[in-house]
Amino acid sequence: MTTLNSSWPRRIALVRVLATATALGAVMALFVMASAGPARAASTVEVKMGDEPAVYEPAKVTIKVGDTVKWVNTGKTLHSVTLNPEDAQNAANVSEPKGAKTFDSGFMEPGKSFSYKFTVPVNYKYICVPHDTAGMV
Repeated sequence: MTTLNSSWPRRIALVRVLATATALGAVMALFVMASAGPARAASTVEVKMGDEPAVYEPAKVTIKVGDTVKWVNTGKTLHSVTLNPEDAQNAANVSEPKGAKTFDSGFMEPGKSFSYKFTVPVNYKYICVPHDTAGMV
């Protein structure tokens, strides 16, 4: 016949608690790593600014927070890109999202470029000041 020490059930309970805590810790570590996902390098998207017709090409782009858009004047006239509603002929053509930093390239000569890193995840509406009324939005 085997005699159990009265501390034996406490030891078993302690081992179970430690095993459970270790397992939960491992699961939580995996959850955090999975939710963080792999690191993603920021990218740059190029938007060309043309003359005939005066357009941004592509007209719409989808990017992630931290990505940069580079506008390049591929035309033969001045172009710009601005988020400033005060510069627009029609203020509805521009949206200045809450928390986003306003940007304005100024007038860009042919061959020049302007870049902006997006840090707020919302839809942006911007214009070319010289061609706002021509629909370059």
